[in-house]
Amino acid sequence: MNFRSPSRERRSSVLSIRPFRRLWIATSLSSLGDWLSLVALASLASALAGSGAAAQYSAVGGVWLSSLLPALVLGPLAGAVADRLDRRVNMIVGDILRAVLYLSIPLDLSIHFANPLTWIYVVQFVASCASLFWGPAKDASVPNLVPPGKLEEANQYSLFTTYGTAPIAGIVFSLLSLVSRALEGISHYFTTNPVNLALYFNAATFVVSALTIYALHEIPKRQFSTHISAPSVAKAIWEGWRFIGRTQVVRGLVIGMIGAFAAGGVVVGLGQPYIKNTLHGGNAGWGVVFAAIFVGLAGGMFLGLRILNGFSRRRLFGLSIVSAAIPLALIALIPNLVVTVVLVALLGACAGVAYVTGYTIVG
Repeated sequence: MNFRSPSRERRSSVLSIRPFRRLWIATSLSSLGDWLSLVALASLASALAGSGAAAQYSAVGGVWLSSLLPALVLGPLAGAVADRLDRRVNMIVGDILRAVLYLSIPLDLSIHFANPLTWIYVVQFVASCASLFWGPAKDASVPNLVPPGKLEEANQYSLFTTYGTAPIAGIVFSLLSLVSRALEGISHYFTTNPVNLALYFNAATFVVSALTIYALHEIPKRQFSTHISAPSVAKAIWEGWRFIGRTQVVRGLVIGMIGAFAAGGVVVGLGQPYIKNTLHGGNAGWGVVFAAIFVGLAGGMFLGLRILNGFSRRRLFGLSIVSAAIPLALIALIPNLVVTVVLVALLGACAGVAYVTGYTIVG
């Protein structure tokens, strides 16, 4: 029974609700693990590819492709399937599965039961599939844990946690890389496998997340059903593309956003070999650059419209996309790690302004 007065309940944060706080902690750990795996596996894939620049870029691109492909293929259907499973069991199994998968990578590097680079792609693909089912189960559980008046705040916390852990993952990877380097003098293991410490930490985040969800009994069970309306999901996708095609404003926004995030994708997808080989920043430098682009993205989304409130929304949208080309070009022209970190943050800010402006235009 809740003895707090209605006014006090309105003033208190949604994190004061114990069941939601546990779910928020699990979401934070699970999201941190997802982002940390991307940073760590991009670095590991580049190292396994050899000394050729083309091979390294292809290897890192394979990590991102195996991460994004499940969302493109199974994204709409995953939500429909997850809604018919026990949400709590779904999240626990998803966390444990990802922990086991990421622990298998250092094991493969030791006993070689599969081609290391191929196994990285398999692990990342399956782990991304598990994340697809984990997310909808978490989102569907939130309304059962908070009162209706707190639902908007709870969703804001969930959204911020999902993407706000990206820069934290970059910093954590940098710190773990420095620790691994310090341990090289103690054990040869950290010399030959400098990314393993990050993978162990990554698996630990999923284990703790699973334990947190296991202790969260307030999530209601969902009766299992084998009926999934796949045609309706496919129809929704088709209708969405048709709407984009026949609506000029939305079509322009989609094309513009593809350009804005393609600029950020160049840094994220190709940055690791560039930072390692050209800037000599190592794994620690790669982690800092990864964190910088998401810090800039968050800054652009949060401060963009507040600072540039006098601009026309459509002009600001186009200006932010064009402006993203400037720091991207300077990154290629100025081979300095500190300057690159600053320019990457500016690039992320431009993409953030473009995103929030485009979202405002649609709204």
